[in-house]
Amino acid sequence: MEIVQLQEFESGNQKKVAGWVNIPTGYVGVVTNLSDDPTTKMIKGVQNNVLPPGIYPINGREQNIDIVEIGYTHSTVQTEVKHDKDGKTVADEISGEPIIADASSGIEFPSSDGFKMHIDFTAIWGLMPDQAAHAVRTIGNVDMVEEKIVIPQIESICRNNGSEYKAVELLVGNEREIFQGSIVSEFHSVLDNKQITVLYGLVRHVYVPKEVREPIQQSFIADENTLTRQQQQITAKEEGKLREAEENVTLATKTVEVETLRLVASKHAGGNRKAEGIRADTQRQIASIKKETEELKAQAVEILGKAENDGKLLIEEAKSDRFRLAVEAFGTAKAYNNWYFATNLPSDVKLQLIFAGQGTLWIDMDKSPGSFGVRATIPLNESK
Repeated sequence: MEIVQLQEFESGNQKKVAGWVNIPTGYVGVVTNLSDDPTTKMIKGVQNNVLPPGIYPINGREQNIDIVEIGYTHSTVQTEVKHDKDGKTVADEISGEPIIADASSGIEFPSSDGFKMHIDFTAIWGLMPDQAAHAVRTIGNVDMVEEKIVIPQIESICRNNGSEYKAVELLVGNEREIFQGSIVSEFHSVLDNKQITVLYGLVRHVYVPKEVREPIQQSFIADENTLTRQQQQITAKEEGKLREAEENVTLATKTVEVETLRLVASKHAGGNRKAEGIRADTQRQIASIKKETEELKAQAVEILGKAENDGKLLIEEAKSDRFRLAVEAFGTAKAYNNWYFATNLPSDVKLQLIFAGQGTLWIDMDKSPGSFGVRATIPLNESK
């Protein structure tokens, strides 16, 4: 019994495997039959169907496998430039353009007006699973595809297209964009025919000779300076307008403030005038009411005095009428007076009759001369 291990061997410039073959993720296995197989109806040579990632037992006497990377990779053709001791790119002091170290590096070609040009180009390309078998059959593995197809086509297409343009056209303007587009379009077309997928192609840099670049750059610098001055003038004008607008705003603010104060003062004065008018009118009304009140008081005093006088008059008239009636009732005034005098005597009055003789001699002096009461003196010559 023989234990089968991974078998590796070279076929031309390609590495092939058999035995226990492990195809990792991102790769496919392109199968090559070493002979025809009537049982499986397989013919000799590279098969179109590829093996996906996985582990396969492969009989090395019947088949071998090319493990091919699929997906995108990139290839760059770049001009070698000078570097300082720190590894930084050395550039021209005036233009800032990198200085070429090796004139034979990169993609070199003459422009249509005879200047020596260099460009850098990068392509993003790759093999898809359905393209892997064709690549192995016609070219080889991925490295060989890059070496034999991708890089030569980049150089050839860039040289052929670049030689149709003047040096200045490759530096600026619409022609530069047309040059970029024509290269990418042709690159796509050539690699599609070879069953190689192109994702993108880019002209990264164009190295224009110094004698062409400097006048153009100086012209651009002059144009940029002109534009800068124009923009500075526009900026100055706009700043002037801004300052003027700010002054106008300040003036308008002050005007509004003054007008506001004037309106406030006017409203305040109007309010004061109105308040004074109301106050004066109120005082007039108060004075009028006071006057009416005093008049009413005077009328009341007059009415009260008249009423009082009328009352007294009526009382006196009533008293007088009462006296008249009483006199009429007694017949004479003397009779009424006697009656009034008699009725008003105290109830405990004592009457004493004392007779008096001629002169001041009193008769009956011994009869209670100290007692009080009513005394009636009767002269002797009238005692009869």
